Amino acid sequence: MPLADAVTKAIYYCMREGIMKAFLERHGAEVASMLTTIYSFEDEKKFDVEAAEKRGEKRGEDSVYEALRKLGYNEQEIARIQAETKKRQV
Repeated sequence: MPLADAVTKAIYYCMREGIMKAFLERHGAEVASMLTTIYSFEDEKKFDVEAAEKRGEKRGEDSVYEALRKLGYNEQEIARIQAETKKRQV
């Protein structure tokens, strides 16, 4: 069940059972909006962290290859190391 539907269903259940009925009658739409926004914000934050981790991995990978260049490895040697590394990751 989609989150918005579950929140709406829970609000109506509470009102039917007399749980915070007067408050939910006045502010039910706002409560639903807040709950789905908070959930969406948490999801967005999670996706941002995952994207940042991927960017960090890429930067780290670039740093490693740059360090290899500074140590005197040529492009063919670095390409071979990259290929071997990618094989191990799969």
